[in-house]
Amino acid sequence: MASVTIGFVLAAVCALLLTPSAGHLAHALGAIDRPTSGRKAHGRAVPRLGGLAIIAGFLASLALACPVEEAIDALGARSALVDLRLAALVASSLLVAAVGIYDDVAGARPRHKLLVQLAAGAVAWSGGVRLESLPIPFGEPLALGALGLPATVLWLAACSNALNLLDGLDGLAAGVATIAGAGLATLALARGDEAMVLAGVALSGASAGFLRWNAHRASIFMGDSGSLFLGFALGACGLSSTSGPGTPPLR
Repeated sequence: MASVTIGFVLAAVCALLLTPSAGHLAHALGAIDRPTSGRKAHGRAVPRLGGLAIIAGFLASLALACPVEEAIDALGARSALVDLRLAALVASSLLVAAVGIYDDVAGARPRHKLLVQLAAGAVAWSGGVRLESLPIPFGEPLALGALGLPATVLWLAACSNALNLLDGLDGLAAGVATIAGAGLATLALARGDEAMVLAGVALSGASAGFLRWNAHRASIFMGDSGSLFLGFALGACGLSSTSGPGTPPLR
């Protein structure tokens, strides 16, 4: 369990310390959320590039948890070092984060963001992050076959946009991501899926660290850079549960 604690704490501390810098950068770039309509719950201008700190915390956690031999051995997760799914999760999530950053700074059309999400879903699928069957109550899982690719892509895009829709009230999206990441990590630990344990812990820790600045009254928002990234990454972690308990990670 040592690597789980290390991964969570590192992600949380990194996001906690870097969030103020992300706010300063947002002001410099003009990435500010202004209350221009009645749908805005905040009554003042708030920077919206907090997702940069979340992403940094996530990557810092994985960077330490994967290469450090002692931490990996403590969890018995040496195989996570060469797990193709973890690499695909990181690469595809960063692709979604890139379009989110662009949207926060310059504005992106919804269809362009959706196209990037669909492309990122295909990247994740190619690396083994796949929805291959649907659970059926009191019966055998329904194999998707050739429908696995479109089902995976649509699921990941839906998860990404679902968390994005939650990013409207102080602390809501970050709080949900903190709990969801911890829950997915717990499920992955029970299944022996070491790579997804590391990913879930990193996502939960980074969200928790950011929450310190995003709780009411929020001094910064995660923006699309954070919400699209977190939703996509959490959705990818969740797909590990479709492969059955005890299934070893891809190598």
